[in-house]
Amino acid sequence: MHSLKSQSRGLLSLLLVLWIPPAAIVFADEVTDMAAKPSTFRTAKIVRGDLVATISTTGTLEPEELVDVGAQVSGHVMGLGVIPGSNGKTIDYGSQVEKGTILARIDDALYAVQVDQARLGCMRAKAEMTQATAALELADVQRKRATDQFKNNSISAGEFDVAAASFKLAQAGVVVVEAAVAQSQANLKQAELNLGYTIIRSPVRGIIIDRRVNVGQTVDGSLNAPSLFLIAKNLAKMQVWASVNEADVGRVRVGQSVRFTIDAYPREVFSGKVDQVRLNAQMTQNVVTYTVVVTTDNPTGKLLPYLTANVQFEVERKKNVLLVSNAALRWRPRPEQISPDVRDRIPSPIPRADDGNGRLWVQDGNSLRPVDVRLGPTDGTKTEVGGSTVEEGMEVIVGENAAAMKTGAGEKTTTREESIRRTLASMGSNLLLVLPGPVRGGVTWGTGSKSTLTAQDAEEIARQCPAVSDAAPVVRGRSQITYGNRNWLTGNITGTTPSFLAARDWTELSEGDIFTDRDVRNAAKVCVIGETLKRELFAGESPLGKEIRVLNVPFRVIGVLSAKGANLMGLDQDDIVLAPWTTIKYHVSSTTAGTTGTATTKQTLRTDAEAVSSPPLETMDQIFVRAISEEQIPRASEQITELLRDRHRIVGKADDFNIRDMSELKKMLSLPRR
Repeated sequence: MHSLKSQSRGLLSLLLVLWIPPAAIVFADEVTDMAAKPSTFRTAKIVRGDLVATISTTGTLEPEELVDVGAQVSGHVMGLGVIPGSNGKTIDYGSQVEKGTILARIDDALYAVQVDQARLGCMRAKAEMTQATAALELADVQRKRATDQFKNNSISAGEFDVAAASFKLAQAGVVVVEAAVAQSQANLKQAELNLGYTIIRSPVRGIIIDRRVNVGQTVDGSLNAPSLFLIAKNLAKMQVWASVNEADVGRVRVGQSVRFTIDAYPREVFSGKVDQVRLNAQMTQNVVTYTVVVTTDNPTGKLLPYLTANVQFEVERKKNVLLVSNAALRWRPRPEQISPDVRDRIPSPIPRADDGNGRLWVQDGNSLRPVDVRLGPTDGTKTEVGGSTVEEGMEVIVGENAAAMKTGAGEKTTTREESIRRTLASMGSNLLLVLPGPVRGGVTWGTGSKSTLTAQDAEEIARQCPAVSDAAPVVRGRSQITYGNRNWLTGNITGTTPSFLAARDWTELSEGDIFTDRDVRNAAKVCVIGETLKRELFAGESPLGKEIRVLNVPFRVIGVLSAKGANLMGLDQDDIVLAPWTTIKYHVSSTTAGTTGTATTKQTLRTDAEAVSSPPLETMDQIFVRAISEEQIPRASEQITELLRDRHRIVGKADDFNIRDMSELKKMLSLPRR
């Protein structure tokens, strides 16, 4: 009895992270063996057609030329200008203005007084100039007389020297007064300019994008020039400032064709050209991006400043090539489905898309055979394939439909057992879970504490562990999801990578496609939703291309998962949102609480300043791993343990992680009740 309870506690975290409550543990009095269920495969043909490969990212619409109108003097705003030809209507947001149009008036009383003072200063300086000129003339006469008298020996040499010095002093006095006159005139000009600056005029013809001042407001021109109005010269020409990841910027070039959409008109596609690739890269949360400027025409005025654009750079266009569904490249069979004569001769490791290689599966009687292919560009739904064994019309496997379980004579299969088996199958075949925290006495400790698992751990597990076929990092949360005036509270927001579907044996999508590794690198705001969210938020409509919000953070729906149904306790596995883990971490701040493994999140928008000042949140809640077969689960567990101990530098102390697998749960469900 004690051993049974210990195993129950040891599997607590496994059940929780799979969204199965502890109460779902059922101990069967009798579980009979069941023959493998027959299955049928869904196939798709390799077709010949055209393909356009793109780079997807987001950007912001900006006017082609903006003028920020400020104030050079201080004072409170007496009033706003009048829109030309508007019968007295004052300047406001969206007002059309001409060059020289008065935008605002600052109180000029102080500056008018300064002009009067400067004029008086000029008058005084001119009077002093007259006095200095007269003194110079007198000194000149006295100097000449003294010169004649000195020649006639009528005066002494000293008297002559005094007369000569007086003349030079008079000359210098004139120069000083001339400088004073010039200075007073400059002061007058400055005062008149400052008085003129109290009238704020438009320097260009355009439209007021932003009015940042109100009547009665005081502006201070002694500091940085305050911004009063923002004017766009020409909204018929717009720019998109798109952020392109460093991994993709090498494929962007000036003059490249660009397509983009905006949420305000989701069904309309706009076009443009790359005008500039700016070299001042920015690093945010360890993600390096470059700003690419795209120019586009806006004759209808639909493109408004600062709208978010979903941008696609046309990288490559292929015509008349062989194309295959991406679902076929993702799907992988169980070992027993592979033809016996090739099962042990399949090349390892499994080809991966980032290496330019892929693997398809074709039906050969009642079993499957692999077809290794060379991959070309992809448009996110289809991929160009090549190779000597690939031909047009070839049918490849894209998914599997499990047939209804048939109960033969003499079989004692209860409804409870059927539910257990269905739930185990829906969790994913050959599944292992890597969780944070050590295991003590059969109980997982530290599940709610700070995790030491990282996304890089998942990458290395998939790369270095031969018994592993897929590994996906996972961060979890819960939040209210909104679409228009509809909302839905989901308990399963999962940030992960595309490998999650293969790890969970959930490779089939009813619509669209999964996000890509590039979306993860770019922290793209895209997501895939379950059938429940599609039903509750979209009322039967296709959600593809539409935008849902997680506490004001927009996510564009690019796919819908195939239905998995409820688990043992009736909890809905289709109530799920999948998104790149970088997007959840960097754009939606997540804090996991609790000590039992239940994830709750507090999510807020992160500003640009916060994104720069805050360190990257690289730790994961768990890692989903798929072994290449059920027989390889123990070996995969050993390889993962050895790898993580080395990566985490664990020597002479307890592991800071623990590994659970589905075989433990299967054994537990098979134990007799006591």
